[in-house]
Amino acid sequence: MKWVRLKKYCEISGDSEDAVHQRRKKGVWIDEIQCRIAPDKKLWVNTDEVDRWVEHGSKSILEHCRQG
Repeated sequence: MKWVRLKKYCEISGDSEDAVHQRRKKGVWIDEIQCRIAPDKKLWVNTDEVDRWVEHGSKSILEHCRQG
């Protein structure tokens, strides 16, 4: 599953909700890439993009933006 709700992401990753929110706030994770607010107003996390971020850091975000 590519997109999971924040709570599920935290369960499977061991990450905290606060850590996710801080990454969004600091611009480390970009909305519509690593996460998004869905029509149900819940935060969802893109596990494929998070894997890329873990493997390549901010370099993966810059490459994604150039392709977009």
